Amino acid sequence: MLYRRFVHRKARWIFDRFSAGDWEALVDSEAPDLLFEYPGKHTLGTTIHDRDLVGLWYQRFFRFFPDIKFDVKNVLMKGTPLKTTVVVEWAARATMPDGEPYDNQGIHILIIEKAKATGIRVYLDTQKKAAKLQSLSEHGFPEATAPPITDADPVPAK
Repeated sequence: MLYRRFVHRKARWIFDRFSAGDWEALVDSEAPDLLFEYPGKHTLGTTIHDRDLVGLWYQRFFRFFPDIKFDVKNVLMKGTPLKTTVVVEWAARATMPDGEPYDNQGIHILIIEKAKATGIRVYLDTQKKAAKLQSLSEHGFPEATAPPITDADPVPAK
C-alpha cells in the first residue's frame, strides 16, 4: 500500500513538473539508457534510447507548447519496487506560440526500475498534434516541421 501511494505521488509529480516546463527534473528522473517513444509522423514523433537526447526533445516540445498544462485523470500501476509499469491517463491544454488553443488527451506508459524511468511510451491523437505543428510552421515557426530528434543526432556535451 505504501509503495502504491509513492508511485501515484511520483506520477503526479512528473506531470506537475511537465506542466511547469521543468524538463531538467524529468531528465533527472530517467535512466541514462531510457527508451522514449512518441508516436506520429511529425517533428516530435520519434524513438530515442538516450536521456540526453530526450532532454533535447523536451526543450523542443516546450518551444511549441510553452504553457502546456496536464490534468492527470487516472494512475494505474502494477509491479514491485524493482520494476513497475505505470499508466497515466491525462488531458492537456495549451496556447500555441501562434495564439491558437491546443488540447489533447492520452496516456503515458512508464516503466520504472529502481526509482528511474527506463521506458516512456506516449499514446495520443497524433493527427491533432501534426496539424498543430503544421499550422505553427505556416505561421513562421520552421522548427515545427524540422526532422525529428533521433538516436542519430549528436548527444549534447555535458
